Amino acid sequence: MITEPLVGKYVILKIAEISDAEFTLQLRNDPKLTKYIPKIQNTIEQQQAWIQSSRARDDEYFFVVWTLTGERIGTIGVYNIHGKVAEGGRLVLIGSGVENFEASMLLNDFCFNVLGLSKISGFVFPGNKRAIRFNKALGNIICAPEKDEKAGMICKTYITQERYLAAKKELCKLLYNDEKA
Repeated sequence: MITEPLVGKYVILKIAEISDAEFTLQLRNDPKLTKYIPKIQNTIEQQQAWIQSSRARDDEYFFVVWTLTGERIGTIGVYNIHGKVAEGGRLVLIGSGVENFEASMLLNDFCFNVLGLSKISGFVFPGNKRAIRFNKALGNIICAPEKDEKAGMICKTYITQERYLAAKKELCKLLYNDEKA
């Protein structure tokens, strides 16, 4: 398990602490933010226990996204890590577009460069056009809608390191005015 934060130019990803339970639960219970994500009905105590169990696992990383000025602006994670494949998600971001893209880029860099993954899968809801555009900009492939037992209709997504590196070059130009990735 890593303990050092992942630091970018605009945001920092820190492994969630028990003290982040109230913040993460508020995000997950905000009707404007949860229209397109699976609902949870946790108490603060249940959320604290979930964060504690997440921190103890070796097949997942749940991060809180912070601005450089110390404001929490979301969550993001990677989980169900099996060999060189994992799921990415737990994405609830309320930062600016630049902050949200950098948070996702930091997670992808961590997954491909530190964990050595070759593929990250996930899903979006077909009606969530904003999330579909966001995923495509990061290099994700968006599959046709299909029925999922737990979530209803979803579009599975996936990204390989090669696709991410190609997208990262363009994103670095936009985010950092940088020609190099």
